[in-house]
Amino acid sequence: MDDPGSTMTIILVLILVLVNALFAMSKTAVISFNDAKLRKEAEDGNRKAKRIAKIVDEPNNFLITVKVAVTLSGFLATAVAAMEFSNSGAVKMFSDFIGEYITVGSDVIGGIVIFILAVLLSFVFLVLGEMVPKRIAMQYPEKIAYAMEGMLSFCYKIFKPFVFILNCSANL
Repeated sequence: MDDPGSTMTIILVLILVLVNALFAMSKTAVISFNDAKLRKEAEDGNRKAKRIAKIVDEPNNFLITVKVAVTLSGFLATAVAAMEFSNSGAVKMFSDFIGEYITVGSDVIGGIVIFILAVLLSFVFLVLGEMVPKRIAMQYPEKIAYAMEGMLSFCYKIFKPFVFILNCSANL
């Protein structure tokens, strides 16, 4: 995996893990923000508090927005990694290694290798993209909510059509 394509894939996957982490952290920070304190700061004229309060006032839309962003980042990271590994010699190398110990068809071994890689990627996403950021957000909810407010507001607007469609679908 010394070629530039593999390096770029790893960088892209790490960026997508970071995107996932930012959204997971933002969601937890906004939900953990003391509601009375948020309302007080919004009433006192804090623009970020007003925008966060607006988001909090529509919790279903907020949660769907975050879910869309998290799902997209996870899906894209998995797709990019799967394409890279299937096009590189990594799957063949692992398949050959496993094939020395297990006597089944190469297609089965290739499937096992892809499964193992997916499990490893899922582990990275769960730990670095979900668990760690959420713990940090629970410790510093206000700081993180204010820091992420711009990103959340932007995505809230961008994903509005998707959120509408998803809400309609869920309501059916």
